[in-house]
Amino acid sequence: MSGLDDTSVTIIVPTYNRARYIGQALESLLSQTLPAKQVIVVDDGSKDNTRDIVSGFTAVEYVWKPNGGKSTALNLGLKHASGNLIWIFDDDDIAAPDALESLVSALAQNPRCGFAYGDYDMFTTEKDGKMYTVGVSFPAVRPDSLYLALLERSFIAQQGLLVRKSCYEEVGPFDEALVRSQDFEMMLRLARRYIGVRVNGVTAHLRQHSGVRGSESSPVSATKVVDSWVKHDYKIISEVYRTHELREFLPTATSRDLTDSETFTALLQRLCILARRGVWKEAARDLQQMQEIALRTGRTRLSTEETAILRRMFDVFSYAPHTFDTTSAFFSVLRGVKPLRLRHEMRAAMVWSLPFSIGAALLHHQYGDFKRFLHVYFALATPRAALRAFLSPSFFTTGLQLVRNRRRAPLTHNSNLQKPVYDSTAI
Repeated sequence: MSGLDDTSVTIIVPTYNRARYIGQALESLLSQTLPAKQVIVVDDGSKDNTRDIVSGFTAVEYVWKPNGGKSTALNLGLKHASGNLIWIFDDDDIAAPDALESLVSALAQNPRCGFAYGDYDMFTTEKDGKMYTVGVSFPAVRPDSLYLALLERSFIAQQGLLVRKSCYEEVGPFDEALVRSQDFEMMLRLARRYIGVRVNGVTAHLRQHSGVRGSESSPVSATKVVDSWVKHDYKIISEVYRTHELREFLPTATSRDLTDSETFTALLQRLCILARRGVWKEAARDLQQMQEIALRTGRTRLSTEETAILRRMFDVFSYAPHTFDTTSAFFSVLRGVKPLRLRHEMRAAMVWSLPFSIGAALLHHQYGDFKRFLHVYFALATPRAALRAFLSPSFFTTGLQLVRNRRRAPLTHNSNLQKPVYDSTAI
C-alpha cells in the first residue's frame, strides 16, 4: 500500500427512485471539508425526477442505466471511477462534514491498511422538518479480529467506509445476485483480506424512512427490510460455513493443528455467528461437537472470552429471534449438554443480553421485535440462568451504557440541509 493524494477520491452514489432524498445526500458530499476528485451518480433506471435533481449539481457526473439492482449500479460506477480511493454513499443518507477528511487522513497515516471506516448514527425527519439522531453502539474491536466481529454483526456501513480502488479490483465485483446485503458480503471479502483502520466519531447519518428498497424486479418494502436481510445474510453465512476452515473462527489466528480447547472455542465462535444469522442446523452440529469435546476432556466451565461470545448471541443486533421457529434441533442438543454445570453456564450467557434487547425494542416502539425477543427469553431462561445473568457484575453497567448510546438528539451540524431545493413530495 502506498501514500495518498488528497484529491484522489471518487464518490459513487447508486440511486433508484430517490429524488426525494438524493439532493440532501449530494449537498452533504459536495460540502465536505476535503473535496473529492470525482462524484458519480449511477441512476439504476429511476422513473421519478432523479435526473432533474442531479442535473442541478454541475460538479456531479450522471450515469444512467436500465434497472438491474444496486450491485449492478455499483459495478458500473467502479468502472467509471478515476480516483484511487472509493467512497460509496447511499442516496438517502447524509455525510458528516469532515467525514472524507478523517477517512483520507487515516489511510494516509496507515499505508498498510486497505480501508478506513467510521461510526454512524440514525436519524429521522419530523413533520416540522427538524432532524433527530439516535446513537448506535459499536463494538471495540482489535484490527486482527475485525473479520470475526463483522461475521457476527455488520457494523461497518458503506457510507462510512473509504476503500482503496486496488482492493476492490483484487476482491472482484459486487455480487449481482444479491438484492440486499451486497455491502455486507463485500465488506467480508475486504476484511478477510485487508487490514482496516477505524477513525473516531460519526462519519454518516443514516436516514430511517418508509420508502421502498431493492430493484424494480425485486422491491422490498420498509416493513420487510429485516426479513430480506435475514434471507440474504443466511445465504452469505451458510457459504462462510461451507468454505472456511474451523481455525479461521479462533479469535487469535493459527496455522497449526488446533488443540481440544482451541477447537471448542472456535466451534463456539462459529456457533454464535451461525445462530445470529439463523443458520440453526449447522449451529446444532457445532454444539454437539462442543459437548463431545467437553465430555472427553472433562471441561465444565466457559472461559471469560467464551462467555463474552455467547452473551452476544441474542443482542439487539442479532437476527436469531427472527428465525427462532427453526431452532428445534439446536435446543434439542442444548437440553442434553453435559456436564450439567457447562449447560447452566451456556444458558446463562445466552440469556444475558436478552433483557437489553427487550428493553431496546420497547424503547423504540418495535413491538414485533419485542415479542420475538420475549419469546426467546421465556424459551431459554431457566431460573438458574436468569439469576446468573442478573448477578453478573457487568449486567447493570452495560445496560446503562446502552441506554446512553440510544438517546435521541437534534442533528445540528447539517442545519443547512433542512430546506431542500427540490420537490420533497417525489417518491
